[in-house]
Amino acid sequence: MKLKKRIVFIVIPIAVFATLLYILVSKIVEAEKAGTYVEATNDMPYAYTKYRNHVVLEKYTGAEKNVKIPETIDGVSVTEIGDDCFMCNHSIEEVTLGNQVERIGKDAFERCDRLKTVLNGNGVIDIGVGAFDWCTLLEKVEFGSRIERIGNVAFYNCESLREFPPQDDLTEIGEGAFAYTGLEKFQFNENTIIGAKAFYETKWLEDQEKEFLI
Repeated sequence: MKLKKRIVFIVIPIAVFATLLYILVSKIVEAEKAGTYVEATNDMPYAYTKYRNHVVLEKYTGAEKNVKIPETIDGVSVTEIGDDCFMCNHSIEEVTLGNQVERIGKDAFERCDRLKTVLNGNGVIDIGVGAFDWCTLLEKVEFGSRIERIGNVAFYNCESLREFPPQDDLTEIGEGAFAYTGLEKFQFNENTIIGAKAFYETKWLEDQEKEFLI
């Protein structure tokens, strides 16, 4: 009987400790998922959400012509330019991406009507829906060969854009992604899934069609 009591006295504290540990870990995981939102200031012209291992830029409030995305904020890597971050900014002409930026969000630079150049996009893997649509003066984009997805209408009506860097890992080009651009040169692998009208009204498409004429 005494042995059974001892076992109970040992098991109960262990069970309580395990329960408390589970609650603590759950709260940490929830906090990591939620992140911490920080408002923009005069010294830091970005509103951003800080997670444990990365930072997402949410909104740019500055008016600089040449913008350089910070590599880190508070020691944490900036990996994503969030949805609508620069949308309808009428000042920016050139943006230099940070080395850690992997994703450019939905409509991130939509209708930035003075944007001409995107530099240092070597780490970018994903370009979101409408990320640069209606950037009519955009003429130069520097991306590495790591891009896996280009979203629907990502570069729609970028009429000054004539060349896009060759891509080896590209799996998907969304609908209307390069429609009504000035695109002439773009190489990607033959297994890439191409959405409807992805290259509509482009010289690139005209040249591809000529190759198959008999």
